[in-house]
Amino acid sequence: MKKLFMLSSFFMLFTASFLAGQEKKAGLIVTNYFNWLDAGNLDAVVALLTDDFKATAAFAPVAFDKKGWRGVGENFVTAYPGMKHEILDWFADDNKVVVSGIFKAKNTGINMGNPPTGNAVAVPFTTIFELDGKSKIKTLDTKFDMKLFESQLMAGINPHARNEANIRKAYASLENRDYKSFASVCSEDFSEIGFSPDPIKGVWNAIEAYKPFLNAFPDIKFDITSIVPAAPNTYYLTIKLSGTNTGSFMGIPPTGKHAVVEDMDVVVLNEQGLCISHKSVNPNGLLYSIGIMHKLDPRNAAAEASVLGIMAAADAGDTEKLISYFAPDAKHYFNGIANTNDELKNGSWVLNPDSPMLNAV
Repeated sequence: MKKLFMLSSFFMLFTASFLAGQEKKAGLIVTNYFNWLDAGNLDAVVALLTDDFKATAAFAPVAFDKKGWRGVGENFVTAYPGMKHEILDWFADDNKVVVSGIFKAKNTGINMGNPPTGNAVAVPFTTIFELDGKSKIKTLDTKFDMKLFESQLMAGINPHARNEANIRKAYASLENRDYKSFASVCSEDFSEIGFSPDPIKGVWNAIEAYKPFLNAFPDIKFDITSIVPAAPNTYYLTIKLSGTNTGSFMGIPPTGKHAVVEDMDVVVLNEQGLCISHKSVNPNGLLYSIGIMHKLDPRNAAAEASVLGIMAAADAGDTEKLISYFAPDAKHYFNGIANTNDELKNGSWVLNPDSPMLNAV
């Protein structure tokens, strides 16, 4: 009986010692993992991972394999040199280890292509490790408050700063005819919409389409007066476009006229901040202002002649001539009141040389 008791006691002591050793070993593995990661020793970190390693994290919707997780580590080492995973508590149960702590760092390096914000972060985290029983990490799941992290990282920073800078660079590059610079802030599959009947696909195809217009106005200026976020990565721009037509355009000799027009553009960017499409609300504004659009599209000549005829007839008080430009059921609005052709002709609007009708159309 005494031998049995002693054997049982020895077994319990051995088991307790063995479990304590296992727990200590598990603790050493995860401690080494964080110490080596913080030190930027990614070779040592990767050596701790099994070949079929999988990691999940709060900042990504998909799991990472061993190679992908090394890439994440490289980004953190670059973006947060001197970072520290301060471990507050941990416990092990069989092959599972749970660690809680605080991630402390300062963003002084490039972070996923974004310039450093210079802000410090201190965010609580919990990481669950699964070990393979052979001193290797099989899985890892790290959780933290992503909104808290982003608020600290971007404190005092305009989240649209990168996109706005790229948009301004694109327009400035066109002003300076620096086409390589323009292409550097656009995706290869960039689309120009509205400049021609069909979208122009490809950034260099768009550049070739811009060249005749830019050459027609060598002093062209794009004065961006506002950039307003309209949707994720979509921006509405108000622009004052100005230039002097001292170069020929599509075979049309220069007029020498200077014009200033207001425009609104829609620019869409991708997640990397590169422009993927541009659309102008008033793409032919300058061409209309210098009076050559009708030469580019004969259909515009008739419309332009009608407008000029209407204004001339109105200024001369010639109601018969004026009415001839309108459809039988046309409506003429003065101070919000609709008038028929007959009402206009019979005096609803008094026409005389001293009272030009500037709002009749």
